[in-house]
Amino acid sequence: MSGHFETIGIDPRGYRLMVRVREVEKQTEGGLILVEETLKKEEAVEMRGVVIAMGPDCYHDKPSVYCAVGDDIIFAKYAGLKYTGADGNEYRILNDEDVVAVLNSQLVKEGRL
Repeated sequence: MSGHFETIGIDPRGYRLMVRVREVEKQTEGGLILVEETLKKEEAVEMRGVVIAMGPDCYHDKPSVYCAVGDDIIFAKYAGLKYTGADGNEYRILNDEDVVAVLNSQLVKEGRL
């Protein structure tokens, strides 16, 4: 078992991957606190997260690999199963084909995505 299993308690199997869900920012860079309605709109559009682990069969039946551990990805709001890990963070267990896009890691670090 990998290190994430001891700390998080989740180890994806088969063609599934585990994603740590990114929370929607509740405050703008300028310090404005976003109202609940705005937060719900943000959450309705997309879900973002970081791939933490991949099952051993991910993308074996695909011509190419969509993503890798450490990638920031976008997936549909209702895709996969929600689970709270032993570390208190929210995770999703997704099918490998539920990944919609991979985000540019440099732009994510810069806060532009």
